[in-house]
Amino acid sequence: MEFVSSGSTLLNLILTGNPDHGYPFGRIVNVSGETATGKTLLAVEAIIRCLKLKGDRDNKPVFCIYDETEAAFDLDYASRIGLPLDDPRFTLVRSKTVEDVYDLLEKWLLSKKENPFAEAYEELGYTNSKDVYSVYVLDSLDALTTYTELNEGMIDETYGTAKARKMSKLFRMINADLNQHNVLLFIISQFRENVGQRFGSKYAQSGGMAIKYYSSQRITLNEIGKIKDGDNVIGIAVEAITTKNKVFHPYRKAKLMILFEYGIDEVRTNLQYLEDMKIVHSDRGWYTWKDKKYRLKDLVNYFYDNQEEMVELREMVIKTWQDQQKEFQKEKVLLV
Repeated sequence: MEFVSSGSTLLNLILTGNPDHGYPFGRIVNVSGETATGKTLLAVEAIIRCLKLKGDRDNKPVFCIYDETEAAFDLDYASRIGLPLDDPRFTLVRSKTVEDVYDLLEKWLLSKKENPFAEAYEELGYTNSKDVYSVYVLDSLDALTTYTELNEGMIDETYGTAKARKMSKLFRMINADLNQHNVLLFIISQFRENVGQRFGSKYAQSGGMAIKYYSSQRITLNEIGKIKDGDNVIGIAVEAITTKNKVFHPYRKAKLMILFEYGIDEVRTNLQYLEDMKIVHSDRGWYTWKDKKYRLKDLVNYFYDNQEEMVELREMVIKTWQDQQKEFQKEKVLLV
């Protein structure tokens, strides 16, 4: 199985147990959460890694589609955090209905008919679509409608059952083809509050239960704090929980540090993890690294200016995480 990195060592570890592997090609990944918790950012980070690491570094044929159904995607912001908008292997589309999504997947990624990357395929010599790795981001599931609802307008009431049926049919029809053609279908969905809910989860997702069944990985994002520079809020701290995982253990957690104009801050995320694990010590805003004390901002800059030290910090995170996981492992004893 092939993977694309999530953009965070710690997030990769909770997704696959491997610091370099995040989301699996050929599977469906669902990222959900409340508003402004970094869902779109994770999708953009995955595309960036697919193009630069899987494509450029590993010399694999890769193509990425961002299906922006909400008409709210900030191209300038995506470009600032590293998405190469002029890369011929990337394209932006806007679907309105579930049927549109199926047409795009069928024509562009699965059957390769009417493919917008046809010229790139020919130039690179990729005649067999099964040699290509593709990322298809659907942002978001909640903004999709159906042809039926679109034609009804605002007069007739619908309660989402038609959309749920369509989504279930969509997944049934494409699930095997996604795996056969190495397509990572990355679906973003929003939490909606269950008004009047007294027991169980107070949140729900639109589109029915099919997304929960067909997803190989389901990641829930929750904001747990703000990142400040003085009085200015420069980012958010987000807790990622793998509520379903078919490629590793579920219910693993990672605390991610996300900066507004940067994306996932790998150094801050790793430092926070090691601080939580009592490996890196802090006292009243001063952090100790190799017997020297730094303010957090200065320590972060120190790591970014010293590549070897950043690698050492990452390796420390990997070792600490793996040692922690070993504590939960037991040998199976056969009694009968």
